[in-house]
Amino acid sequence: MLQREDFPSLDRLLRPLRQWLRLSVVCPGSANLKETTAMTELHSQSATAALPDTPEGCRARLATLQSEIAAIRVQIATADLRRQAHKQALDAEWFHRAKTALRMKREESARLSARLIELTPKALSSRASSRERFKDALIEAMRAECDDARWAALLQRARLLHDHQEVTHG
Repeated sequence: MLQREDFPSLDRLLRPLRQWLRLSVVCPGSANLKETTAMTELHSQSATAALPDTPEGCRARLATLQSEIAAIRVQIATADLRRQAHKQALDAEWFHRAKTALRMKREESARLSARLIELTPKALSSRASSRERFKDALIEAMRAECDDARWAALLQRARLLHDHQEVTHG
């Protein structure tokens, strides 16, 4: 039979989950206390966990999550291979905890991916607005250096270049 000592890193990952799973709540319609997973509370708690504010933070956390997901998957596969080799039953409680941890990691990964998508356009738009500010500054500097005739000639040349680029690329 598989023991927790066979999978020390999974045990470390699942420690907070085990504490959550041991919560006692009152069952509706009953005065008895019953052990429950309280998955809705567990889900809402993990959903409200603080997400990184930067794309770099999201990418770093996603990389960590991917390695944790891979480690859990390897441990599940290893446990299954051992079970088959020794012709024993798989520890259902351990398997359920491992699958729950895997599901939670995947959900967090999905939330981080969505957050990364939210943050990325902001980063791109800030670069675009920086580019626009530079163009405005360049135009202002050129306008200050040119007389009216030279400025009109530069504008005409810019319009021709712009129209040519639209036809070529459009």
